[in-house]
Amino acid sequence: MREGRELFANYDVSFKIPGNGSAHIHMNSYLYPFDGKLVIVTVISDLATDSRVHRTCQTLLENGYRVLLIGSLKKGSIELKSRDYQTDRLKTWFKSSALFYIEFNFRLFFRVIRVPADIYLGNDLDVMPATLGVARLRKKPIVYDSHEYFLGMAGMDQKPLRRSIWKFIETRVFANLKYIYTVSESIRNIYRRDYQKKLKVVRNTPMLHTGASELTEE
Repeated sequence: MREGRELFANYDVSFKIPGNGSAHIHMNSYLYPFDGKLVIVTVISDLATDSRVHRTCQTLLENGYRVLLIGSLKKGSIELKSRDYQTDRLKTWFKSSALFYIEFNFRLFFRVIRVPADIYLGNDLDVMPATLGVARLRKKPIVYDSHEYFLGMAGMDQKPLRRSIWKFIETRVFANLKYIYTVSESIRNIYRRDYQKKLKVVRNTPMLHTGASELTEE
């Protein structure tokens, strides 16, 4: 357990997350602050190689939050090493295409709604239908980390129907967001132009970077 904490100890990013109340869940873990607020973090990756999300969870943990990270379990996913926070990976029947996104969000919704949390943090647009849905039902704060400009992904322009569906989802999601951060000023500027939202920028930095990560705001 300590090896993981030391590996990411030099990653120093802090940002304020709103939310009041107390968590109502018992979690067995080694380093949990049991009186801290619970943050449920969602991502569609299999967690094993997603260093940005791992560093986010470590930062939350080190600032007194409890963390439950939920992702996917795919064929060929490597074993997930023990971490200082709780993790869960969801199996799906479908492994690609639109059916995978639909099934994953369906399973994610019912997994997340089982656990009373204080704050929800969704990573990228493809987990936001379920994550935002639960946050709104429970009337809790939601934070959005945009790792990339989703509508600008490779191949999206060649699939206008697919792009229009994701644009529809993105528009509805952003209409309900207040707390958003992303990886670069260029992506921040696109969302500011399209949705008139204020975003913070939390850069990706190497795991062993010794300086504090840059945090900028409009």
